[in-house]
Amino acid sequence: MNDDSDELGIIASGPLHDELAGQVSDLLHRWSRTRPARPTVTACPAELPGAQLEEVARVARPTTQLTISW
Repeated sequence: MNDDSDELGIIASGPLHDELAGQVSDLLHRWSRTRPARPTVTACPAELPGAQLEEVARVARPTTQLTISW
């Protein structure tokens, strides 16, 4: 690894924990190779209808919606 990298660990529980950890690891590696360099995080009021937001990953909080696109 170089100085521009970070490390992420995966801990899975349950009867299929090895399979789950492997799938998450594969998805992260695939995402790392294909993602643009910088994600964009936007905060909007929670009452803003979802239809007004572009299709992105969304984290709903009581008073705010965080959207993440890349």
